[in-house]
This record gives sequence, structure tokens and C-alpha cells, in this order.
Amino acid sequence: MLDDAEVSAGDVDQVLLVGGATRIPAVWDIVVGHLGIERQMSINPEGVVALGAAVQAGIIAGKPMDALLVDITLDTKHSL
Repeated sequence: MLDDAEVSAGDVDQVLLVGGATRIPAVWDIVVGHLGIERQMSINPEGVVALGAAVQAGIIAGKPMDALLVDITLDTKHSL
């Protein structure tokens, strides 16, 4: 993901994981170990998924949206 964004780990200020992966301690251990920053806990991860789904539904329905959805998927063949 960092390579795709053309940034280094030092350029990252915050990480917000959403969905089920946020409940797996090993996932955060990897993120913290690689980036050296603690997890962001001020936003409900399930709420973010629900909001994203609602925005996507609106886009599909042709509603004007003042939002940009970005989906990032970790390639499991490569570790952070």
C-alpha cells in the first residue's frame, strides 16, 4: 500500500483500520511494528464500514455525492 501511494512509513501520521480486522490483535501488532504508530481509536470501525456502504449505494443509485471512496486491500503474499 505504501509503495502504491509512493510514500514511506515515516510519512504516515495515522492508521485507521475498519471492519473485522480491527478486532485481531495480531493485525495491529504488524501495523505498529512496521509503522511505529499506535492505532486510531476515535472512530467506530463498524460505523465506517456502514457509512461507506451507504455512500456506495448512493453512488450506484446515481445520487450526487461529495465523497470519494478509496478501497485498499493488503496483498497477503507480501508482509508489511
